[in-house]
Amino acid sequence: MAPPDRSASPAVDAVTRALLRAHRERRRCSSLDPAFALRDDVEAMAVQDAVCAALAGTDEVRTVAWKAGASGPGAPVSACPLPVAGLHHGATRLPGTAFHQRGVEAEIAFRLARPPECPASDDEVLPCFDALCVAIEVVDSRWIEAMAATERLRLADLQSHAALVLGDWLPLRPIDWATQACRVLVNGEPAARGVGTHSCVDPGRVLGGWLRHAAARGAALQAGDVVTTGSWGRALWVGPDDHVLVDFPGLGKLRLAFEPG
Repeated sequence: MAPPDRSASPAVDAVTRALLRAHRERRRCSSLDPAFALRDDVEAMAVQDAVCAALAGTDEVRTVAWKAGASGPGAPVSACPLPVAGLHHGATRLPGTAFHQRGVEAEIAFRLARPPECPASDDEVLPCFDALCVAIEVVDSRWIEAMAATERLRLADLQSHAALVLGDWLPLRPIDWATQACRVLVNGEPAARGVGTHSCVDPGRVLGGWLRHAAARGAALQAGDVVTTGSWGRALWVGPDDHVLVDFPGLGKLRLAFEPG
């Protein structure tokens, strides 16, 4: 998977090297180095692309999974490519010590059936998708300062992404998202629950913004590509040997267990 042909500034190079070292050595680095002064979000996204390319296997030629989200209906959509190595399917066990922190987010992911032929409005994009599933995103940070690092450096750090677990795919169908319940259990105990708690209420409202973002970025989207659409509530921080159950009644359940060692 070759990185995009972009002219990298010294800051892009410095941040990319630091984050790749953090990934490979499983240790954090400080975000306070003056050499990490990215000029804008375009440079932060150049770091994302370079990190994903460097972490890819030799047979990976493009991004197949993304995260996207918005702070509310009508708000700008942010998006980020995800490394394939962090993509998991079905009930999953992960080594708890592979993460500095373990934030878990209950989400809904969508599967692309076909890329749009031209940029489509938010009301026209759903036919481009054929399935959805319950998902769990694990969030973490490669920065010592974690969520206190600057917004731009957190953006460069794959928006604090660590892993994405996907449940069973369901054919896309109309859903009353405002009445959709979601609950999260940690070690069998209720940790969060709510109804219609996605920031946009309807997570499908993120899809048009993601498609436009990917197109502007020159991404070669294909059928089968996946995008997860943001948390239904706050991230829950769990321990290195905790287990999590995410339940969207009517849509499915998904289990993730962290194991010590």
